[in-house]
Amino acid sequence: MAACIFATVVSAQGRSDLAGRGVFHIDFAGLFEAHAAEVVQPAPDLRILEMDGPVIVEERRRPDGGLRYGAVDQSSGGAVGCLLRVLAEANAVVKSCPDRVTKDAAMRLNTSLRRAAQFYADNTYPKREISEIEGALSTFITARASSAACAALEDGQLQFLESLSSLSSQRSIGKSLAQPRLPVMSPCS
Repeated sequence: MAACIFATVVSAQGRSDLAGRGVFHIDFAGLFEAHAAEVVQPAPDLRILEMDGPVIVEERRRPDGGLRYGAVDQSSGGAVGCLLRVLAEANAVVKSCPDRVTKDAAMRLNTSLRRAAQFYADNTYPKREISEIEGALSTFITARASSAACAALEDGQLQFLESLSSLSSQRSIGKSLAQPRLPVMSPCS
């Protein structure tokens, strides 16, 4: 269902790209350098860094000599980068369609976004100021909000937003944000 929310906003506004840009960029090369003693190299073109969480970060050397990074959150809390994106997209839909979501649901979604933003600021590499993260999220949400996205919303997507803002979802989000770890995007479903 999160994919449906993304699809609605993306089809209305173009490609969705929150993570990996600007303040949301994780400096994986710097992370490998800072944790050099913990890096293992099981193959000549592969280095792995297992971080608390656990979050597994891989560095692969491409045939052209460049480096490609990937990271997977293996914790029970899930990938916080993905959660941040889901919450940012949900808040963009709320901004687009304020009359289609209850005020309580909108408030809870915004509160969850602020909590996830603080987590991201505290746990990304390098660490960021919360004001940077909040400013970038505000810009992203404003750019995503549109009447086209609102018109394309389906009942299932609205139900997902209500579910995401439910008290049980809020508790799950709280549990996910209780365990510090690198806020990567994968897995994101």
